[in-house]
Amino acid sequence: MPRLAEKSRVVKDYGLRSGNAELISNTCIAKGEIVAVFGETATIWSQDDVREFEDDAVKQNAIESDVHKFKFYVSGSNPENQCHLHIVPREDAELALFMEITSSLRHSLQSRSEWKGVGQSANHTCSKRHQNVELQFITVQAMQENEDGNALTTAKPDVAAVLRAKRDIQPGEFIRYQYTDQSQHLKRIFECECCFHVGLRQPQGQKSKLQRLAAAPKQSFPETWTPKVGALVIVKTGGVAQQWRVSNIKIATSTLVTINFENSEMTVDVSWFVVDANSGSLFL
Repeated sequence: MPRLAEKSRVVKDYGLRSGNAELISNTCIAKGEIVAVFGETATIWSQDDVREFEDDAVKQNAIESDVHKFKFYVSGSNPENQCHLHIVPREDAELALFMEITSSLRHSLQSRSEWKGVGQSANHTCSKRHQNVELQFITVQAMQENEDGNALTTAKPDVAAVLRAKRDIQPGEFIRYQYTDQSQHLKRIFECECCFHVGLRQPQGQKSKLQRLAAAPKQSFPETWTPKVGALVIVKTGGVAQQWRVSNIKIATSTLVTINFENSEMTVDVSWFVVDANSGSLFL
């Protein structure tokens, strides 16, 4: 597998809810490049196992209480024969292994790929405008060399789930893809909270979060403002205001600002920040 670690990273506790994770680009990524791979995955090939796993996942996700849900697996077709399959990252595989499942499915979930990756941390969006990668399934063949330096096939082909750039991606962009285009299938897996739906679940008579943001007066930095290392940045996560600090500033085609909070770090374009005219505080 190609080395992809430098292209993207996971930022945790970002967004509207605590515990939320986002996959963010680290660098410029050209259209057509592989952005990330789903790491430590189990491939479910047998059609009996495929149906059993999907049934178990749907039942588990339908439970309304606060239980662990299946969030990371993806479904598609085998590139070789177009048979339906599931690619199951470690997080979902371990959840399934705690359930009462057949020995065949258990064996499949325990046989995982060796490659690392963070593709499973990319979030779904129904908005085509915000989809900057697409999910693809590729065949991977394990190889090694003999004493004469000739390549030898050492195992049966495996299938990897990768995210490939649909357009050029800039540093600091959230990585977004369409998990499925079947809304009914999506509802069986999770309740979509992407920007396309966030305004549809508001109490009647109230504006959505997006409507309130759009109606808010736009703010910008004064002409003389320049970012400084050590500057305080207020980031709202899960309704809690966290105090981040600017740790690095990189000026290229645009100005990229890296901020830190405890063990978390993210880099975004300077245009993402707003300033409170009254307090002079920076907000993201």
